[in-house]
Amino acid sequence: SIWPEKVVLRSADQFQQLLVTAHHANGGLRDVTAQASYRASDTRIVRIDAQGTLVPLANGVAELTAEFQS
Repeated sequence: SIWPEKVVLRSADQFQQLLVTAHHANGGLRDVTAQASYRASDTRIVRIDAQGTLVPLANGVAELTAEFQS
């Protein structure tokens, strides 16, 4: 899962750190933020770095995807 589920950045000097959590079959949770790969639907709107930090680039709406392969 990804937290927060929805992010609103109102100025160019704001940013948001994501938290990506893997849910294991035994019920355990693990922070995999640094191991996940990230993708933005519109890279003109937002940049997301390898650590899961969102940085706004322009006004607009973008969808973000995080993937983790164990």
